[in-house]
Amino acid sequence: MQAADIRPIALAAKAAAPESERVIFYDAGQPRWDEMSQLQWYGSPPLTLLLNRDGLMASVRAPGSRVYIVDADVYHASIEAEAPHRFVARSGRLVCLRTR
Repeated sequence: MQAADIRPIALAAKAAAPESERVIFYDAGQPRWDEMSQLQWYGSPPLTLLLNRDGLMASVRAPGSRVYIVDADVYHASIEAEAPHRFVARSGRLVCLRTR
């Protein structure tokens, strides 16, 4: 069942990220190798794993445009009203966004 949620996010990240850009992945500070593997399997660009919420927020607030896949709880609690971004997609408990 998890693959049904992962595939749409992988495809959304691929569509949102330029070919040479890595996607930043944060899932509640956990090293979710299973999700990372599935994202890669379904075509997501290469991922950079973040395990620290402070590091995630520093990256989201930094100048430049980047694509992120984050868990929905962190998105709603920390990013949604905190940083300029474009919501790309949500599937299951993961959200894809692009900062501007």
